[in-house]
Amino acid sequence: MEPNARLSAALRQKAPAKPVKAPPQRKSIAQPVKCISLFPADLQRIEEIRDTLRAHGRTISASHAIRLALRAVAIDLTTLAPLLEAMQKEDGRTLRHTDASPVK
Repeated sequence: MEPNARLSAALRQKAPAKPVKAPPQRKSIAQPVKCISLFPADLQRIEEIRDTLRAHGRTISASHAIRLALRAVAIDLTTLAPLLEAMQKEDGRTLRHTDASPVK
């Protein structure tokens, strides 16, 4: 019998492998997808966040970089108002307000 024929015969006679248990399913805690518009400056900031972490041995996705940025920002009018004005100039559009008072 030729070597290839012997190998084929041996493989056919081998008992079937035992089924491998699948790892337990982890429940996803992902939230609904939100679509946002990002401008070149925003994309550059995301990459700066990712590059900073990458330089320290941490690799994150763009989604994680956005979430990190959202958690890092101070949420107060003094901080947000100037950023909003700069963003409006960059975007070339205005944002609607729900009340009659302008953002200061």
